[in-house]
Amino acid sequence: MDSMLLRLLFTIIGEKQPTLLSSGSSVVAALDRLECIYGAVFYEIFKTPIVDNGSEFADADGIERSARHKDAKRTTVYYCHAYSSCERGTNENINRMIWRRQFPKGTDFDKVTVAEVKCVETWLNDYPREILSFMSSAEAFKIAFDRAA
Repeated sequence: MDSMLLRLLFTIIGEKQPTLLSSGSSVVAALDRLECIYGAVFYEIFKTPIVDNGSEFADADGIERSARHKDAKRTTVYYCHAYSSCERGTNENINRMIWRRQFPKGTDFDKVTVAEVKCVETWLNDYPREILSFMSSAEAFKIAFDRAA
């Protein structure tokens, strides 16, 4: 199976190596790792992931189940309606910027290097966004993290 980049509205700040994910178990493992790294702050920062109906998000129970607290939920995941990109407008605009500028249609992600992903990640994290009052996602994440901590 070809690798896919996990594109979520929240951006992981400070990861030393970006992760290419290829399945639902990879998504759950990444969320488990983030929950363990961020601890109690995770629940304030990552409240409501809104995802598409891709197979990598099929394990709703795994996405919602806490890795830190047995029998507890870490979050509630919401799925968009099929073919309703307007339900995730900001995400779709960002995806368009990534795909048109960095990874055009037909890109073989098995050949994309970690350095290339890191370059796009840095550009994306530092890009000012109107929806964030022209702050970058890195700046907005730091503010949200500091408030939650």
